[in-house]
Amino acid sequence: PDNTEHLTVKILKECVRGIPEHQAKELIESADEHLHKEDIGGLSDAMKMVGWITYAVEQITDKVDWLQMLEEDHVRMIEKWTKHVPKDGHGPTVFIDFDAYSDSRLKFLEKRLGTMAD
Repeated sequence: PDNTEHLTVKILKECVRGIPEHQAKELIESADEHLHKEDIGGLSDAMKMVGWITYAVEQITDKVDWLQMLEEDHVRMIEKWTKHVPKDGHGPTVFIDFDAYSDSRLKFLEKRLGTMAD
């Protein structure tokens, strides 16, 4: 038969000659039960997938929000550091002074690097 959804014991007995009626009933019931489980399992799998996708999207959104916050913090820091420099970019050069200890450590490291390079 073309339409297997409406399979009856009578149709099954016509297709499978000699099959006892009780066996045809058991076969149809078993097939219906299997199809029902497949439908529920398929829906369950789909719901699990939707859940995982939702979770992944939430994770990505959190990371994007975090990156945006970091970017905004960096912009604020740069604006704070460069507030004395004119916006046209042609302001005075700014030098950073190290304290004496930092300056001596830097010179020591430069000397060691020079020795290692030789």
